[in-house]
Amino acid sequence: MILEKLIGMLKDIMIGYDIDFNLINMDTRLVDDLGMNSISMLLMSIAIEDEWGIAISTTDANKLVFVKDIYNFINDFNNK
Repeated sequence: MILEKLIGMLKDIMIGYDIDFNLINMDTRLVDDLGMNSISMLLMSIAIEDEWGIAISTTDANKLVFVKDIYNFINDFNNK
């Protein structure tokens, strides 16, 4: 459930980029594979806060390299 929502958010944020969203998986790199930049990362942080009520600090955001990092961040927060 989290992964599907997360991929949907990535699709919404990265619309218009030449990305095959069918290839997104847990090992997809946010910057290197998807081409995310500081603005798209900010939009992702806002979307996560809106969806799950989780505020992502700059320190935490800098640790998010792979899709699995975001997934684990959300999952860990939900399991607290």
